[in-house]
Amino acid sequence: MANPVSVCFSSSPVSFSDDSPAVSRSNRLWRILGLSFGIATSLGSSIGVGILRAPGLVASHLSHPAAIIGAWIGGGVFAFCGTLCVIELGTSVPKAGGWYIFTREAFGDFPGFAIGWAFWLSFASALGYACIVLGEYLAMLAPALASVSRPASIAILLGFLLFQFLGLRPVSRFQEGIGFLKGLVFLALAGACLWWAPPAVRPPGSTVPSPSLASAGLFSSIIFALQAVIKTYDGWQAPCFFTEEDRNPNRNLPRAMIIGTLAVTVIYVGMNLALLSVLSVPEIAASKLPVADAMARIFGGGTVKAITALAVLNVAGLLNTLFLATPLVLFAMARDGWFFRAASIVNGKGVPGFATVFSGVAGFIIVFGGSFERVFAVSAFLTVVCYTAGYAAVFALRRRQPGLARPFKVWGYPWIPLVALAGSVAFLVGDTIEDTASALWALGLLALCYPCYLVLRRLRPTP
Repeated sequence: MANPVSVCFSSSPVSFSDDSPAVSRSNRLWRILGLSFGIATSLGSSIGVGILRAPGLVASHLSHPAAIIGAWIGGGVFAFCGTLCVIELGTSVPKAGGWYIFTREAFGDFPGFAIGWAFWLSFASALGYACIVLGEYLAMLAPALASVSRPASIAILLGFLLFQFLGLRPVSRFQEGIGFLKGLVFLALAGACLWWAPPAVRPPGSTVPSPSLASAGLFSSIIFALQAVIKTYDGWQAPCFFTEEDRNPNRNLPRAMIIGTLAVTVIYVGMNLALLSVLSVPEIAASKLPVADAMARIFGGGTVKAITALAVLNVAGLLNTLFLATPLVLFAMARDGWFFRAASIVNGKGVPGFATVFSGVAGFIIVFGGSFERVFAVSAFLTVVCYTAGYAAVFALRRRQPGLARPFKVWGYPWIPLVALAGSVAFLVGDTIEDTASALWALGLLALCYPCYLVLRRLRPTP
């Protein structure tokens, strides 16, 4: 990549992501992000409402504390394998677009278009359902909002959309602040449970009845528990979308993703150890919000609103990450001629304006008409489809482009990419068996991209 061109903007320099004559300044992203943004993005996009709810789901399927902790450690190991794959891809092809650009480089235009379509749909859907969830939690904090939770969700989405147009610099700083704050708060919660809970606070009975080892029920329980864990870890890959806005992606991406993934693993495992030190497995399994129940047992019943406020903080951080990352998929596709050209234009504050508004409008549609459960399930399925294509891209690029510069190579190749790829395929198979209707919806949306691709290929200007 050519050396960046620096210009003065406000009080500090801005570097553009490409200074080639063929690329106009309006099509260049700003290179102003660094290591702290990458770590905060990994924390902010991973730590969400899932860690508040998922411990109950996992405990309802696994009967023993050791099995529960093992599942959370296993989820962290799986996320770390994926992290190493994405670091190789992101440093080898340091362009905006994430899984779209990895798949296109490895397999060609149509597979890249399909994955770009799938990931944008997944992220745009997440914008919608995150606003719905945030509106519901705000109604819990302020009951007067309960009757207008859906309009409140619309207002939240509009507010975050407008916030993006303050510019990349202030929005990225907000992301850093909220990402690190979330991590510190959860560490503090885990520490409070482990430090202040006296031995007598935990009631007798630490396990729930489990299926026979020979039964199919145990296998299903393990699969469902691991699915809940993996969904909760989702978000570790977020820094890869910002390599073209990073001042030094070859240095910062590996550090940000490794530190971020390890930090999330420590927080999640520590949080579950803390819950098990206060509540029995049956209590965790029966609870929709185990963290709130644990804090109430230690500090009294007045902690519910505090945990709800924490949920608001979690979703707010996730929403900001989504609004930063989702437009970059459209930006990358538009720059390659696979979407409206307007989506590739970056405004004077470093924001791809049209792509941001277009993604926000998709989120509005979800808020108005989407079923939360269905949208969430379809989004999760599409996301793992993209992961699967990305892990396969590691092998394809190694074979097809052996001379490609790889500042970082996956440790333990080919075994770690194989673990990540096999885990993703297993997740998709399990998800299809568990929720066939949502899997069919997701596959239908993927199939729909083919006629769109044919139309765009006909309209696409000849390079």
